[in-house]
Amino acid sequence: SLMVTTGPEVVTLANAFTMAPAPVITQLSSTSGQQGQTNVVLTINASSAHFSNASVVTFNGTGITAGSPTAVTSTSVTVNVTIAANAATGIRNLTVITGTEIVTLARAFTVNAGTPVITNVNPNAGQQGQNSLAVIITGNFTHFSNASVVTFSGAGVTASAPTAATATSITVNLSIAANAATGARDVTVTTGGEV
Repeated sequence: SLMVTTGPEVVTLANAFTMAPAPVITQLSSTSGQQGQTNVVLTINASSAHFSNASVVTFNGTGITAGSPTAVTSTSVTVNVTIAANAATGIRNLTVITGTEIVTLARAFTVNAGTPVITNVNPNAGQQGQNSLAVIITGNFTHFSNASVVTFSGAGVTASAPTAATATSITVNLSIAANAATGARDVTVTTGGEV
């Protein structure tokens, strides 16, 4: 109850003020994602919250963004999350802002390293009997180096040691035997434990 006293006068109003519990994030449908991943569906559940279609979900740091809510109740909001390929790896705080209500969960979401993948081989064809064909192999989330080893499936196609390398690009010279079978080949770049 609320009581106001002014000299001998006392005024009381019963049940005039209510203490509501603070909103707290209680559950996430996903707690991690990889660099370069898009459309990660993330549902955030909370107690005592007042989420709406106007709620905004943010993460600390750069390279990770949430879209507008796709499904909402007062205590649940679903958003699509995009993680940039160059987003820093590590743990992020998550915040949901709805008007003046700000609900934060520390150490809520982890950005993991992206999966290494070869994205391009240029040129992607050669002829039987061809020697010293310079080939550039490009990847994402790779750690190529001059110590990388490049191999092709099947017999008759061999790659030299790298002639140039960056973390995401490697150049090798190919030798194609005159009796090498024609057709598509798989390419593998091995750098330490990364294949």
